[in-house]
Amino acid sequence: MDAKSNTRSGGCMSRMRKMFILFLGVILGVILTELQMTKTFKKTILQSFNASKENYFNKNNFSKTFLHQINLDPQTWNRTTQNQSFLCTTAEINLSSAKTSRFYLYNTTGKDGVTQGDYVHIVIETRNARDKRRNVGGDFFFGVMKNTKLKKSTSGRVIDYNNGTYSVYFYASWHGSAEILITLWYTKEAIQWIDTMYKPRERHVEWDGIFTHANKTEHSRCYVVRNEIYLNKCEYRNKNALGDTVFACDKPPTLPCESLEQARANGESVENSIKTRLRPDQEILFKSPYLTSAVGSPLTIMIKDNSKQLKKDLDDRLSCTSGFPTLMSTGFWETESRWISLACKTSHWTETTAGECLRGKTVYLLGDSTMRQWHESMTDLMDVNNISRSNLRHFWRGTEYNISLVFNFHPIMIGSKYNSFWKQKFSADVIDEIEDCNAAIVLSLTYHFCTWTKESYIERLNHVRRAIIRLQARCPDTVVMIKSSHPRDHNNWKGHIHSSDWTLFDMNRILSEIFSDIGVKYIDIWDMSLSHFHKNNVHMPLETVIRQQIDLMLSFVCPAHISSK
Repeated sequence: MDAKSNTRSGGCMSRMRKMFILFLGVILGVILTELQMTKTFKKTILQSFNASKENYFNKNNFSKTFLHQINLDPQTWNRTTQNQSFLCTTAEINLSSAKTSRFYLYNTTGKDGVTQGDYVHIVIETRNARDKRRNVGGDFFFGVMKNTKLKKSTSGRVIDYNNGTYSVYFYASWHGSAEILITLWYTKEAIQWIDTMYKPRERHVEWDGIFTHANKTEHSRCYVVRNEIYLNKCEYRNKNALGDTVFACDKPPTLPCESLEQARANGESVENSIKTRLRPDQEILFKSPYLTSAVGSPLTIMIKDNSKQLKKDLDDRLSCTSGFPTLMSTGFWETESRWISLACKTSHWTETTAGECLRGKTVYLLGDSTMRQWHESMTDLMDVNNISRSNLRHFWRGTEYNISLVFNFHPIMIGSKYNSFWKQKFSADVIDEIEDCNAAIVLSLTYHFCTWTKESYIERLNHVRRAIIRLQARCPDTVVMIKSSHPRDHNNWKGHIHSSDWTLFDMNRILSEIFSDIGVKYIDIWDMSLSHFHKNNVHMPLETVIRQQIDLMLSFVCPAHISSK
């Protein structure tokens, strides 16, 4: 390499060194500047923070600044804590409250308002205790429209829109003033507790069993079970009536299972079962204003006269035939002792007309004590005195019209008296034993089964259904009727659990599903009892309510006797 090349190479290297040193200087300058700025900024921030740190950590100032910025109510913050995974708040009651819920008239019948023969349309808006609108359905309401002076009344059909709003429809059967009362009977949450926490469990009722053999007596606990696994128990089965459901007893100390003589329901066991399942904080579900509480104040409306429409509605009724119709109204009380059915044509029966209707028949009233009331009312109607009575069976035979009337109490009843265990007869067995086809049968299949699981209850009904089908094959003209339940009395709030009106209402739905397709006639008395001026009771007055139920039953047995009226 010559001298000239060496000179160029040396100059280039010198320039590169200068550029590198310049670049290094720039970098060091930037770093020093950043350090100085950081030091100054930190000092400024610390001075500012120290000057106001009391304000930042003062609780009241924190609420007023920070909470204001995130739009959070300070009262809510005081009961709210948060960690990385959960937001925790104190729960508040969000039940429909009778105190804050409201209802109003919603008729769209034009300028003339409500007239006789119309349906009065009421709308209920449910609200919770804080007066906030509810947006879910499922509450259970009773509605009654009445005129106390005229002794006229009817109940309303409730429609649930599942959004916190309900419609109630009343048939305007009279003209003049009408007072409307809406009652929140159960909230959705109370019904859910009954259906999910109470009904699915067994052993709500214990029976005291008395075992007797060779002048020796021993006691034991008994209960209805279906899904339990156990050893060393006495089992009492009836496959024809109960299927897989069993009446079981703890085995007595020494006596054999066959020595069971009597059984009686233990009332304390019913309430103890509730105590073991209902937490103290859940008792509010079954207390006012969330239970059987009036919504708002009674609403008074005026109904204009239109007797022609009422007459047309009554003339258009069909004869009482089989089926389980769903009606907007099943009828109304024309007077305190006269029920007018809108379900079908009925008549007021006398001893003579009832005797002609039932001539030569055996009438079986099978079920509970409401059927015993029917037996008493029929006995009064037919003026019969020669009656054979026991706890489980009433019977008489009238010679003038050759009528026999039989009442049988179904087994495994809930009552305060001891009853002979082996003398009980299941409804399915009684029906299977019927040989004389000139018969009429009425079944009441609700009240004593409120504490049963739905599975066991449906199984028992299905065995009754099969017995009816077998009877229809033998005796196709035999009239079979199912009587509905009706709202009842409750001694305390626990009665609204073990014998709840919601459960009774739901049982009517189950009855309809099981028996509606086999030609059985349905005697729906729910509205009749609910709207009567007498307080709701499992045993309604004989001379008024029960007598009208007998008229309805006879109209189903002999519709041809009144079809031309």
